[in-house]
Amino acid sequence: MSTVIQAIRTFHRGFSHFPSLPVNNLSTVSWVATVPMEQFAQMADVANEARVGIPGGVTQRPLDPNHSFRLARYLQRAMVAAALRAAEKDKTTDENVLTALRSIHQSIGGQPVFALQPFVVSIRPQDHNDLQVQRTDNFEVLTVPNKSKLWVIDGQHRVHAIRAFRDFLYELQVSNFYPSVAIGNTDGHYLFADSSTPRTDAAGQAWRLVEYQFSQCDTPVSIFTTLDIAQERQLFHDLNNLGKRVDDSLAFAFDESNPINLWMKRELIPNVLGGVGKIVNKDATNWDVDEGKFARKDLAAVNAFLFLRKTSVKTAEPKHVTPDTTKVAERFWKEIIKVPGMGAPGSKKAVILAQPVVQKGLALLVNEFGVRKSKGKKSASDAERLAAMNKVLLGIGSIDWRHSNRLWSVWLLDEPEKSFKGITPYLPKDRAKAKGEFATVDGNRVRFGVKHNEIAPAVANLIRYTLGLPPKIGR
Repeated sequence: MSTVIQAIRTFHRGFSHFPSLPVNNLSTVSWVATVPMEQFAQMADVANEARVGIPGGVTQRPLDPNHSFRLARYLQRAMVAAALRAAEKDKTTDENVLTALRSIHQSIGGQPVFALQPFVVSIRPQDHNDLQVQRTDNFEVLTVPNKSKLWVIDGQHRVHAIRAFRDFLYELQVSNFYPSVAIGNTDGHYLFADSSTPRTDAAGQAWRLVEYQFSQCDTPVSIFTTLDIAQERQLFHDLNNLGKRVDDSLAFAFDESNPINLWMKRELIPNVLGGVGKIVNKDATNWDVDEGKFARKDLAAVNAFLFLRKTSVKTAEPKHVTPDTTKVAERFWKEIIKVPGMGAPGSKKAVILAQPVVQKGLALLVNEFGVRKSKGKKSASDAERLAAMNKVLLGIGSIDWRHSNRLWSVWLLDEPEKSFKGITPYLPKDRAKAKGEFATVDGNRVRFGVKHNEIAPAVANLIRYTLGLPPKIGR
């Protein structure tokens, strides 16, 4: 940062001076400024129901604390990576501190680059009296009273994320344990470890290096000063609705941060599934043109069940992708590929295992039995789970996955016990719903429905029945 800009920002107390560029944005006048991140978090406010007491002043949706928490973790990864780069270049960094910083970085993961998109804010008329614009040779200086509010039109979740991470860093320095942070009206969000985890002196110094990096960050802000409430609402609508959502498969193809996604790209796809030529970005919904390839988004969804027992890989952390878990996952996919018809053209017509929801059902079983839940020494229950996991993995090749196996359409039978003795405990409690929504039979082919979160556990129970495993209670 130039000394000129630093001098502008500290010109006199009570005011902030932002070097800015005037922008004629589709005929709406605004300024694009760089604001220190900590200062922006102090000046920003959000016009939602919790913050605005005037009728009709709301221009924001309700806060989603979970989304802000994920963004706070993104900030944390960025700042830890920046601190580590700086510490490794600094020859005076204490070795214990560097070791602690590397350990922190390894536990939360990294990615090639980090950035936040610009904030869009409005300075409302009540704060216009002391607003000044001064011209220089290269830019304009926007002078804003520190008591003014920068009403956030786009970026409220980022604001709360910045505040949460800032509070985490501050609290960490006055505690011997890792603190939780509050986001909105919720608390108990742990950005790193938890309250039972002691903070060593070396880790404390490492986090101070992270705090320093945070203090050096700016954020780009687009500042509007002529908007009324209706215009703020319109701009919120436009900024959040005119953009096109990135397709899931393309997002997974580009992402280098998620540890499960990285394992898929570096290990699963090239070494087990046969390379990127076996991967497509969209599933073949028309079975007549099915090339037997795996849709990238479906791979991610199945692996979310396999590693996390969740529907998405978004919450994956490095601790979830370990030599033990990836060894199990590799076995899982190798057994699937061995099934005749899998990976070949027309696979969905050949075997029901080619449908992602069936793979999810299998993944649920392997996750349940293959992920140890107890800590410390292995127990008898651990041995039983391991035996059950091996039974599932080895059983993949022996199960009859053909469409002609009436087990896969058992929900459609009026009297399933006549065909499959003892199957009643393995069937969904809501038989009518299962019969109407879980599967249809087209000719002699079974096509499962779209409600995968309900169908996958039901399929898992059918696999339990086939393998002689007890039914899952609480279906």
